[in-house]
Amino acid sequence: MLTELQNKRKKHNYSLQAMANKLHISKTYYWQLEQDNRRLPYDLAVKMATVLHCTTDELFANYYMENLELKGERCYVNEVKKNKKAK
Repeated sequence: MLTELQNKRKKHNYSLQAMANKLHISKTYYWQLEQDNRRLPYDLAVKMATVLHCTTDELFANYYMENLELKGERCYVNEVKKNKKAK
């Protein structure tokens, strides 16, 4: 779950529907994004940050750092979701 995204949305008193309306997407699609059940496109992440008056780093950095796997000296963030589903 993208906890920081949900926290920021609630801090601004936006319902799921209100946030979806601001992003021009369906409420279901927004909920799936917030629950991390759908892949988040970069342009939509930027729109979310704009609507919530913050940066994309503020919204998503903690999520990726918590789920980051280190392999040798390189970090592979894009493999996190694959590995979560395999467990």
